[in-house]
Amino acid sequence: MHFSASVIYALRAMLLLARVYKLEIVSVKVITEREKIPSKFLEQLLRKLRSAGLVESHRGKDGGYTLALSPASINFLDIYQAIEGPLVIYDHQDELSWIGQKATDALITSLSISLETILYQSDQVQRSYSI
Repeated sequence: MHFSASVIYALRAMLLLARVYKLEIVSVKVITEREKIPSKFLEQLLRKLRSAGLVESHRGKDGGYTLALSPASINFLDIYQAIEGPLVIYDHQDELSWIGQKATDALITSLSISLETILYQSDQVQRSYSI
């Protein structure tokens, strides 16, 4: 499955925010520097994520962004749909076969992995390479 650069960048920004959840507000500048995301592009993505209720913006000198919900409450599908719109897997008028419906359900389940789980798994991979 292929995901757009917008979705990948949004996921990277959200993972950075998840790492510091409830600890700090992260500026656009910090996100762009750490994740190598063009500033204007990132701002567009953050607007979409804010509209979807996934991030909160904080104004002022020390302003920036935080997650609006816990990392356990936000999943990849939420991020995907905030950026790309509703996920359309099947767009024909006919009903899906039983097998097609099960495959669709499995895909939705796979995309529903939480930020918390993604962080945990990426930390495990990092640890295995640093030993």
